Amino acid sequence: MNLATTPISVGVLGCGAWATVVATLFAHNQHRVRLWSRDAQRCHHINSQHRNPDYMPDCPLSPLITADPSLDTITQDADLLVYALPAKHYALACDATPGSAPWLILSKGLTDEPDRLLSAYLTRMGAPDVAVLSGPNLATEIAKQQPAASVIACPNADLAVTLQNQISTPWFRPYTATDCVGVELGGIFKNVLAIAAGLCDALDLGQNAKAALLTRGLNEMRTLVTHMGGHAQTVYGLSGIGDLIATCQSQTSRNWQYGYAIGTHASTDHLHTVEGVRTTERLQVYAQHEQLRLPLLHEIYRVLLESKHPQDALRCLFERPLIHE
Repeated sequence: MNLATTPISVGVLGCGAWATVVATLFAHNQHRVRLWSRDAQRCHHINSQHRNPDYMPDCPLSPLITADPSLDTITQDADLLVYALPAKHYALACDATPGSAPWLILSKGLTDEPDRLLSAYLTRMGAPDVAVLSGPNLATEIAKQQPAASVIACPNADLAVTLQNQISTPWFRPYTATDCVGVELGGIFKNVLAIAAGLCDALDLGQNAKAALLTRGLNEMRTLVTHMGGHAQTVYGLSGIGDLIATCQSQTSRNWQYGYAIGTHASTDHLHTVEGVRTTERLQVYAQHEQLRLPLLHEIYRVLLESKHPQDALRCLFERPLIHE
């Protein structure tokens, strides 16, 4: 059986840029995709014009991709459910959990639950299997069919391989893994560092400073991943260092744009969901509770949520006691 071309029905909670682009990957392999959006006008435009007018308007959509404002319609008879909403809306997943459909997580944020990770939360809510897709995947590039690679992590290796086949295209190459925690946290923490990278560029601190930020940031990512039960090796793969490089170097990244806007005193009102701000707050609380030494996270938190001047944060980082790498 060809797993890529045996048609399935995919229900996607969300209708943003990444949700839209991932829908095109499934549709390329002849899978039927239903996107959920509360905006009935947007749904009508997608269904009639085969384009998402608010996200990826230049990306043509297959007739296999439709949209509906009813969550029940999206999840009904779905063979696969995809979570592509901002993480703060995680409770909506409870309404789509009944049945035996597995989940694929696209979002890169934390819940307010003790589980923290969406994969753990969905598992506790009764999802039979949960997978995570993450990597250096800028939606605008994949929409143009520029080459990209990613990782699908799932404890159920068979499901990971099935999803790998269902979403693979000539320009999108997914790898499989079993470390959901490491893959999910890599995508989450890199948003925090991307805000810092935007600040770094806005303040014209130079390439040496940015390289130091990414390298030491990767070290903090490893500390966090291993402390929460993930594998250190995952941090050095596509979902860790790969996603970190892409997001921190790209001016199309919303988190980078947010950091740059702060550094240039520009408005951030035009930006859609910036997961890195909410993530920074929640990870800082967790790090303090767990007594983790994450100095970059701490200073980014002070800048974003306590109005500390970025130059003062930089000075604090450089005045820390000298240590062995």
